[in-house]
Amino acid sequence: MTVDNSSRILAFLSYILLVVGALFVLLFRRKDEFAAFHARQSLVFVIGALLAPAVWYGIAWLVMWIPGVGGALGLGLFSGVLAAYLALIFGWVRGLIDSLNAQQRAMPLVGDWSRYLPL
Repeated sequence: MTVDNSSRILAFLSYILLVVGALFVLLFRRKDEFAAFHARQSLVFVIGALLAPAVWYGIAWLVMWIPGVGGALGLGLFSGVLAAYLALIFGWVRGLIDSLNAQQRAMPLVGDWSRYLPL
């Protein structure tokens, strides 16, 4: 698959500009399959970054009610948020590199979810 420079730049900008860049590509350059793939994947990273602390907060609030260990357990679960952010940062950097190298690889864990975005 040959990818022109404008597609590479749009794919790269969809990662750098996060939501704004991804939505621009998906709204105005939807026919560009390469850029749209990376834009959808970028949106999955943003959604994951927003969901990780929200899920932790919900679980931590529930376990907080366990007498004696609830607070410590909820605080310990925060390491899951840190692990999720490290994985997301790794995937984001790999997406940046792949977009410039004209590669279209799904990221581990979250990359396949981008196929199910209705955009």
